[in-house]
Amino acid sequence: MKRAIGILLFCCMANKCISQHTIKIVITDAASKTPLTGASVHIRGTEYGKLSDSVGSVEFKNVTDTVLSLVFNFIGYLERNQTFILTQPSG
Repeated sequence: MKRAIGILLFCCMANKCISQHTIKIVITDAASKTPLTGASVHIRGTEYGKLSDSVGSVEFKNVTDTVLSLVFNFIGYLERNQTFILTQPSG
């Protein structure tokens, strides 16, 4: 049975001057919340992607798009597509 991938968007920080974002994500099993080591995540429409580390973490730096579509994959799990809208922090 294919399981679902849970995604936690931990932090979305933006540099106000040049509108570049740093995206930090932790990829987990949706049911058990166990981090998925070696899960792949890539930005849809590009060839830019990464693998999650030993605690399921992935970080993308210098993201300039304000709408980011990510594709998540891990062996034995259903593929997950998730779109994030990135905003400037207030203050």
